[in-house]
Amino acid sequence: MCCISREIDEVNKVIKIVLERGSTDLAGYLRKHPDKITVDFIKMCWRKMLDAVDVIHKAGIIHTDLKPANFLLVEWNLKLIDFGIANAVQSDVTSFYRDTTVGTLSYMSPEALKDVSQSYDQNEQCKPTMKIGRPSDVWSLGCILFFMAYGKTPFQHIKNNFQKWNCIIDPSYEIKFPYIENQDLLDSMKGCLRRNPSERYTIAQLKCHPFLTGRTS
Repeated sequence: MCCISREIDEVNKVIKIVLERGSTDLAGYLRKHPDKITVDFIKMCWRKMLDAVDVIHKAGIIHTDLKPANFLLVEWNLKLIDFGIANAVQSDVTSFYRDTTVGTLSYMSPEALKDVSQSYDQNEQCKPTMKIGRPSDVWSLGCILFFMAYGKTPFQHIKNNFQKWNCIIDPSYEIKFPYIENQDLLDSMKGCLRRNPSERYTIAQLKCHPFLTGRTS
């Protein structure tokens, strides 16, 4: 976001920042204008989303709640907002552990929902922790791309949240990709929505993918 003005309140230890005002968020636009969601529009949004996430990842920040509502439309530019549950990682590490599940279920990665280890609080109570890294944001981006392509998220047809949770983390549950003419778009979605984080496309790979470049290997 472009910073229009800022003020530092030394007494109260508060930083006040005035940012651009967006016309709408991507979620609202997609709902109101389904007839305008062409492949070219998807490419434009996808490129801007990848650029935004690439910037925060290079700064050592994992957003952890990427979804259409957190991309603001400002004069046909997409601006990433809502870093309320974002986490910083050091330059020499690739992930962090979280002891609570937070985010938007339809866009959350399998690893963000799994209990991968156990820790103990001061009262010696066992607490599950989730290991989350940059690939978790890639999964969320894949869900957004899926939504732009098909008008729904990969698990939207599952109404019960407990069942949806289990299907997201279950490697035997196959994500259905309806036929789509643009095979590069399809491959980008599939590359983001691999349950094994180490097998997902990276942001760098997605930015140079034929879906955006038009070049085939």
